[in-house]
Amino acid sequence: MAQWFDKYEIYHPQVRWLIQIPRLYEAYRKAGLIQNFQEMLNNIFKCLFEVTVNPESNPKLYKFLLQVVGFDSVDDESIYELGPHATTFQVTPENWNYPENPNYCYWAYYLWANIHTLNQLRKARGLNSFAFRPHSGEAGSYEHLMGTYLLADGINHGIRLTKAPVLEYLYYLKQIGLAMSPLSNNK
Repeated sequence: MAQWFDKYEIYHPQVRWLIQIPRLYEAYRKAGLIQNFQEMLNNIFKCLFEVTVNPESNPKLYKFLLQVVGFDSVDDESIYELGPHATTFQVTPENWNYPENPNYCYWAYYLWANIHTLNQLRKARGLNSFAFRPHSGEAGSYEHLMGTYLLADGINHGIRLTKAPVLEYLYYLKQIGLAMSPLSNNK
């Protein structure tokens, strides 16, 4: 993406980018592209850490990241987590070699942990940092909204908060922003 961004000179001082990370572990695992969840995390974050430490390793990516404001995690939340490992948190990412996706909160936590660590490194180097603004609360379990309450800087959707007034009030108190389209989400 950074090469495309540079090739077509998409830079603009008033435009910022949010990177969406789809929850596709299950598809990548089934295709044999990865063996465990840690490999997926490495594919997403390793180059970001490397370019933060050594900008010359990939100048186009370094320049692109200066335009990025955050990360989103996107998927079809209405698909409930299935399988015998759907609710476990006791398995580390390198040992998550099950065929099914990690559950939503597990996924969100490890994205947040990597973004948080990356932000600490980038701040120490005087660089911009990234928000964690995942899709949450459009459909599916209220556990998604509970998890993102603890982790997210803002969420995309959150329409289900109207059905959970205590959680909605907690989001308000913590000032966690919602990005949604009222006409689209309410039809």
